[in-house]
Amino acid sequence: MDSQHCDVELMSRALAYLGGLPISLQNKEYSLIVKLANDYLKKYCQHEIVEDYIDTAPESCKKIFYCELCYKTFPEK
Repeated sequence: MDSQHCDVELMSRALAYLGGLPISLQNKEYSLIVKLANDYLKKYCQHEIVEDYIDTAPESCKKIFYCELCYKTFPEK
């Protein structure tokens, strides 16, 4: 893995951890950190979009598209 992918992977992990903070504890500084992390991924991730399916009920599923590197989801093509 090259250094660019490493940066993207680490930033994506940081966002995942930040997503665990309860909304009641989020403040302006927190929101700024999340925004900056999202901006970083938008600028530097060379998205490798994959198509997948998630179960929505016992016998139904939904098609999704997401980046294999940063896990950002995208609207259906």
